[in-house]
Order: sequence, then C-alpha cells, then structure tokens
Amino acid sequence: MQTQLATPQGDTIAVSLTGRADRIEFQVNGVVIYDFKTGKNAVKSSDLPRNLQLALYAFMLENGHYSDKGELKTLESDESVSGAALIHLRLPESGNEEFPQVQQVAKGSHDEKSNVSLNDRLVAAAQIVLDERYEARYEVNRCSRCAVRFLCPQSPEGKQVL
Repeated sequence: MQTQLATPQGDTIAVSLTGRADRIEFQVNGVVIYDFKTGKNAVKSSDLPRNLQLALYAFMLENGHYSDKGELKTLESDESVSGAALIHLRLPESGNEEFPQVQQVAKGSHDEKSNVSLNDRLVAAAQIVLDERYEARYEVNRCSRCAVRFLCPQSPEGKQVL
C-alpha cells in the first residue's frame, strides 16, 4: 500500500507499506484482521494495545487495499475496521480448551495512553530512512542478549570494531 503521511511541519511523506494478515473477516459490526501465532506465550494484556503489527494491519486495510483471490480490492464505503486480533494456536482459550486463545484489540486503541500517534511513528520511521540517520541505541535488557553485540558501536563489547 502506498499512502501520504502528514508531518508535524505540514509536509507530506510518501510511504509504501506491505504486509500479509493471516485472515480478514467481514462481520456485521466491521472488519476484523487476524494474525495467527504459534509461539508458546501470549502477549501480556498490558502490551496488547502497543502491538504495532496489529495497528499496522488495521491502518493498511483502512488506507489501502487487500487481495481477494488475487484481485485487489478496497473496503466499501459502508465497511470499516473494527479491530485486529492475535490467535494463539498453541494456547487454549480460558474456559474452553477446544478453541485457541484470541486476544483482540479495538480499532483506534493502539498506544491510546501515549502522546505519539501511529501516524507520527510512521512519519518518524520514514524520516529516519529518508535522512539516512541510523543511530545505534543501547538497551541493557535487549542488547545484553544480542548475538552480534560485538559489532555494535553502542555496546560495551563493540566499541573497538575495526
């Protein structure tokens, strides 16, 4: 999908996003996008509203198109995205062991407690790519387990890369 994003300065940036959802359901109360997960752990409930993948699926479907049997289509004017969900295929639904666990997020709830909108996050990412500004940032919890930390200029192990 290609779209124009508005920057805080009033300019626009053209971006191209691609993705593939596992399932799109057209329901009476709106379109729901599903992503199947095969991992052994569910997303923490507190982290679900920050799931960028689900937010991007909803954004792309609302602002772009989808493929139906190889034919590109857009949502009809009376159709809207009502949410997105993760379906954990290896985890049973609480109270009903026969079905997989489903974690659904309502449309527009992505980072609702944050001051940064999805549009602003996409603009920031696009500006980093366009400006070719790739800054390494050290995060103890992530970087200390990284297999290639010895190559990173921000990692204590990687300071002396030749």
